[in-house]
Amino acid sequence: MLTGEPLLPEVPPEVLRREIRSRSMLRDTLQSAAQRFGFSAAAQELLTSMLQHDRHARPTVREALNHSFNLASYEKERMPLFKEALKMRERLVDSCRAVMQEPILKRVARLAMAHSCDICVEELATERLVFRMLDRHGYGELSISVWENDFLFRGVSVPEDLDAIFESMDLNRDGYISYVAFLAFMLPFTLRSNENLCKVAFSILDRGKDGYIDCADLAVVFGHNEDSEMCRRILQEVSEEVCGRLSWRSFVQLMGGEFLS
Repeated sequence: MLTGEPLLPEVPPEVLRREIRSRSMLRDTLQSAAQRFGFSAAAQELLTSMLQHDRHARPTVREALNHSFNLASYEKERMPLFKEALKMRERLVDSCRAVMQEPILKRVARLAMAHSCDICVEELATERLVFRMLDRHGYGELSISVWENDFLFRGVSVPEDLDAIFESMDLNRDGYISYVAFLAFMLPFTLRSNENLCKVAFSILDRGKDGYIDCADLAVVFGHNEDSEMCRRILQEVSEEVCGRLSWRSFVQLMGGEFLS
């Protein structure tokens, strides 16, 4: 939940079904995780209550959301970050419109970076809070109606192009914007120009590992034929080379940074 790791891996089901045998494992695992990841006392208390064996004693969703650990994160007036998030939310549509105008390859690289970076880094604190503001139900994804309701809630007119913006962010075409897809659009310059992230994204796209992103690479990434016209056009957007390929240096410049190494 908080660590991204299984709570009790490879524990036989018959053991888990018996509280008298499993509660000590639960307690030890939580204590170990708390020490390793530095959980606060409130976080430990919430996890302990939610992960106890007796399902009747576990808190309801409402009780869990009203726990001090969660309530502390909503002390809006005393959080400078909250004011920053409000401003970002007001600029959200304009920011998304700007990303929509970027070359396709840059948007693909943004997604690769969003998948590769640690989503808990401090540089994404504001973006995480904005997503939480929109995702009022805590499902971890946004629908078009949820986004529309946010405008209505704030007394702001719903943008006429909201449908087009939403579709550009709905990468899976399932009617929802995932957290990672949201981060890909909102990825700050400090991360887009991060050398390690640039190298990871470039490596993902450079399937031939020859130091260039070419049509053959994109064909593999997108599942197209090697002579794909779409892949050729995608590269033409960003490459000035006659052979239609993108070097590491040009890739870094595309992502908005200076040449790194």
